[in-house]
Amino acid sequence: MAQWELSYSNGTVNAIISDSTVTSCIFTVANTNFPETVTNGVASLPLVLHPSVATIPVLVTVTAANTQQGTINIGGLGQANVSLQVYVDPSTNTQMVGPSGPGSLAFLRQYYDVASGISQEEQSGDLLTIIGILLDIVTQLAQGKTLSANALNLINDLETNVVSNLPVTAETAAPVPPSGVPQTFSPAYSQYRADTQMASLSVKNFLNAIASIPNLA
Repeated sequence: MAQWELSYSNGTVNAIISDSTVTSCIFTVANTNFPETVTNGVASLPLVLHPSVATIPVLVTVTAANTQQGTINIGGLGQANVSLQVYVDPSTNTQMVGPSGPGSLAFLRQYYDVASGISQEEQSGDLLTIIGILLDIVTQLAQGKTLSANALNLINDLETNVVSNLPVTAETAAPVPPSGVPQTFSPAYSQYRADTQMASLSVKNFLNAIASIPNLA
């Protein structure tokens, strides 16, 4: 009895059988069957992994009458803590494997949180950065108004004991450069600008994913 040999490359699962009498087969992925024609001993199934499931096992099997089943893992070896499904991405019309069912939304959210590359420590630093800028601006504007002695005392204390201890202020974040010299930023503000871009991209990718992947919960 002939044995199926499977390979995966460029978004396609290829199955090869040495028995020339085999003319059809069935691929099975995530409990879904896909009948395919066998031509010259070869059958193919276009299949792309959503990046969120690329590190967990994604098993593809192929069967046909009077042959030995073949199996290939086109994913990774990580813990499979979410159910899988095959769906068609509406924007690319590509057949894909992605998360499905209870817990899949949380799974995607965690994936894109990690994919953003921003650590909790960096997020805390970013929060201090923007608070520092806003507090500095607010305190400077407030000092130009007629305020009570208590309010002025509080503002002076904020400026002396709070703003001065923050990693960045409006004065230090983006100082005006001399003529002909490129703009520079303080290290904390530079990190904040970069992290904001990464976080925005991560959120965009997450929203695109939940809009294109069905059966999330």
